[in-house]
Amino acid sequence: MSIINQMLQKLEQRGGGRGGAMPDGVRAVAATAANKNRRSLLGMLAALVLVAGGYYGWMWWQQRTKPVKSVAVAGKIPGVVTPPKTVPQPAVKIVETQPQLDTAEKTQEESVKQPTKHVSKTSPKVKKDGGEGAAKAKEAKIEEIIGAPAGEPLPSSAKKPSRESIGKIRIAREGQDQAMKSVSPQQQALFHYQKALSWLQQGRVAEARSGLEEVLKLDPHHLAARQALAGLLVEQKQYQQAEILLQEGLALNAEQYGFAMALARLQVERGDTRSALDTLYKSLPHAANNAGYQAFLAALLQRSEQHRKAIEHYQAALRLAPSGAWQMGLGISLQADNRLTEAQEAFGRAKASNELAPDLSTFVEQRIRMIKKLLQQQPDKSESK
Repeated sequence: MSIINQMLQKLEQRGGGRGGAMPDGVRAVAATAANKNRRSLLGMLAALVLVAGGYYGWMWWQQRTKPVKSVAVAGKIPGVVTPPKTVPQPAVKIVETQPQLDTAEKTQEESVKQPTKHVSKTSPKVKKDGGEGAAKAKEAKIEEIIGAPAGEPLPSSAKKPSRESIGKIRIAREGQDQAMKSVSPQQQALFHYQKALSWLQQGRVAEARSGLEEVLKLDPHHLAARQALAGLLVEQKQYQQAEILLQEGLALNAEQYGFAMALARLQVERGDTRSALDTLYKSLPHAANNAGYQAFLAALLQRSEQHRKAIEHYQAALRLAPSGAWQMGLGISLQADNRLTEAQEAFGRAKASNELAPDLSTFVEQRIRMIKKLLQQQPDKSESK
């Protein structure tokens, strides 16, 4: 349109540039001819405008309906390398092909997301009346159970489990769970006890202690675990907790006189001999035939100066098992009870046993000499009377 306007302005300039006065007749004729020429020229220009508009409209329509080349889509597909663009594309072409590119992208993404369907050769044919979806869901469930990745075909060697095999697996798992639930607390305690012993051998005292405590929670009557835990507490100098642990064991089972002996030793070490004697007397009916128990009770009675009772229990211990140390203890109580002859014999048996340490052996010899002197003085006193 700007070209047409320029042409019109030039024509007006030519017409308006004629100078000088002209006769009226001549001016009228010239004006009429010029008007006719101007009208014809305007008609030609209008025809040119129509022709140019039609040509540009036809070109625009051809570009709009032109199919998109596959190279434009190939850049969006994995594995296809798009050649570098050396010539910039017109703006009109980019705008017009964008919807088709978007459609290609969506189609490609949907095809990638779509998993590969696996159809077993041995599976029965599925009817078209709605059973196809159920069969596909069943196959997907089987693939999930056997661990096949989504979208990948199963290896040829892999066999899909049947309903019977899946049921057997489920029953086996339920049986294992039921077996774990049916394990008794005593069996669980045994497992923890063995584990605690392993930790003790490895020097992991803290883990061993917690394991033994767990054993007693499951089975308070587990004697070995209680004894081992009491030993750990004594080693860690936690005597009060050890006493409580042993007292609980005796309350559960008074026949375990070993707990009574351990508890009495702890009570003696803290200076409570009376409580120790009470502990030993309570379990004495269950330990009458134990020589060590009888000798320990005799020693405590001797410490509390109950020598006659001490003599009885020393003699009971020696009837069960000979011991040089117990013979020495018996001699001490016999001498304290003024039974010098019996005391001298007891000290002689202790020396003859050769079981005493050097210091104890020296002590026994001194007592023998002392008693001998006392026995020599007794006849003189009797004669003087």
